[in-house]
Amino acid sequence: MGRLAVIALLSGLSLDLCDDPVGPQPDQPIRPPAGYVPDPPPPLPPGLQPPPQQAPAAAASPAKAEAPAAAPADPPKCPKGDPSGLISARAKPGKDKKHKSIELKLTAKSGAPIQFKKVTQTDDGAAEEVKAEGPELTATVVPASAKAKVKLTVLVQCGWEDRTLLATVDAKGATLREVPPPPEPGFLNLVAEPGLRVSASGKELGVTPLRQVALAPGKYQLKLQPAKGKPRTLAVEIRAAETSTVQDKKK
Repeated sequence: MGRLAVIALLSGLSLDLCDDPVGPQPDQPIRPPAGYVPDPPPPLPPGLQPPPQQAPAAAASPAKAEAPAAAPADPPKCPKGDPSGLISARAKPGKDKKHKSIELKLTAKSGAPIQFKKVTQTDDGAAEEVKAEGPELTATVVPASAKAKVKLTVLVQCGWEDRTLLATVDAKGATLREVPPPPEPGFLNLVAEPGLRVSASGKELGVTPLRQVALAPGKYQLKLQPAKGKPRTLAVEIRAAETSTVQDKKK
């Protein structure tokens, strides 16, 4: 056979192999032959158990909506009138016999919206060891003299309001009353020649001209004192939260 015939024969064989490949193609699955039965798995060694089958996880229940928080209760209101009626006051002789001390105890009555805050002022004596704790206040009171009545100004909270009480204490007992708040002041403007000294009810107000001088409501006689000469007077009425303007006619 010649060389060219051998090459032609090999070329034809190669083409036949490509047209009819042997074995499965990559895109074709391998199927077992008919009647094939797989071998059972080998037995486990002694003492070794197969892992337990886990039950499928239950579906999570939807979260319950939280109940809205309850609104805070309204604070107790302070009743109208004098709150001293909501407090019991007791006084008894103290341990200091030499200075005739008095033990004072103020207690809010049951259900009363009273909270003691502090003692702001003491007259005709002294207050020692003061303890203001919520609905109770205790203090050791020392009078200035054997017959003196000690006056304690006590700040309390009634509901949401701050109120001021006056406790009068002596060896016989203690009494309480409310101290009304001071009235809202009014204001004075005085138009006059410069340099006049101005006073009202014995209180020096300043030197003219005066602007926005705070005074308690009421009627006043203003005394105007020049550097030389006799003083003169002016009448004026002050109203709460208002400004009153007066003018010296001899300006």
